[in-house]
Amino acid sequence: DENSYLISNIKLSKKQKVIHCWHGGGLLKKIAYDNLRNVDINEQLRLDRIYRNISYILISDEKFQSIFAKAFHKDVSQILPYGLLRTDALFRINVHEARNRLEKKYPCIKKKKLILYAPTYRENSTCKRYSLFDLSKLKIENSILAVRCHPTIQHEYAEGVLNLNNEDLYELLPAVDVLVTDYSSILFDFAFFKKPILIYSEDLFEYEKEHGTYQNIREMFNNAVATNIPELIELINCRQFLSQDIWNKYMGNCDGNACDKLLDFSSTIINHDK
Repeated sequence: DENSYLISNIKLSKKQKVIHCWHGGGLLKKIAYDNLRNVDINEQLRLDRIYRNISYILISDEKFQSIFAKAFHKDVSQILPYGLLRTDALFRINVHEARNRLEKKYPCIKKKKLILYAPTYRENSTCKRYSLFDLSKLKIENSILAVRCHPTIQHEYAEGVLNLNNEDLYELLPAVDVLVTDYSSILFDFAFFKKPILIYSEDLFEYEKEHGTYQNIREMFNNAVATNIPELIELINCRQFLSQDIWNKYMGNCDGNACDKLLDFSSTIINHDK
């Protein structure tokens, strides 16, 4: 994506193809050209440079081909709905073993509900990065609060909050009982385990207005959305989470065979060029 300095700056030959393995599953916050907040020519040129060399884009569900095509200024045929490569690993995970491994590393979570707060990186309208809310305010009986932040977010964690930033994502997610996030695509990976997902966003209205989302967040999560700490505590304590079939709705082509499908497609391109 934008951090791929090499791909976005080199000049390709006519025979070279770039397959972009898009990092985010599902479809929530607006991306690429859809996320342009204004008609700033410099931002337009930056996106042109970033995406000009991309031949194909890999996504999680064929239902979103036309949306991704529009967002990246590509033809629908360039959007490959083979599923995200990393999700193949989800089908090999043993949830019970993953929890046992995490409990051995962090004995404090034994016989406790593990609540993971995992927000995305984002900026407000003045391009100021959001910081985490005061985690010490979140007191849930018989639970342990843990946090995993975007790598660019710096934060000092409250006492009693587990810092799990350095844990492997797919070792961590199966051991979590409840995920609390805002607009991070981590929620789509976590949806594989059919466990509760709660949205916490103090700036929900501002974010939808400034950045935009493809879905109505409250409808998408059956109103399991909080905009302040008391609401979030109430959602967690009520334990009556409505069904959220996020995986089947947004990750339909992630079937454990994404790598094989992409290799087959790559072979087709190579043989065609030969």
